[in-house]
Amino acid sequence: MINTINTLSYSGLKTFITCPFKYKLEYLDGHREPIRNIHIDFGGSLHKGLDAGLVHEDISMYDVFEKEYKKLVSENRALLPQEYSKVDDVV
Repeated sequence: MINTINTLSYSGLKTFITCPFKYKLEYLDGHREPIRNIHIDFGGSLHKGLDAGLVHEDISMYDVFEKEYKKLVSENRALLPQEYSKVDDVV
């Protein structure tokens, strides 16, 4: 079964232009390896906080950001201890 796409990111478009078959495997078939690092955690958390705050005015953007960031750093620290050893304790 092929998944439908609701959004197209810059990375997805770049992958499609470079290799449509790779795009199919990663974005449509779901065989994409997640990227984990502190920068991705921060950016993803920031996007989630902004999205929540803009969609729901009664929700604190910062609270959503902080909760998501702590969750991601905690999860990824367990998976990649060396990469996350440089990160101050945020949890």
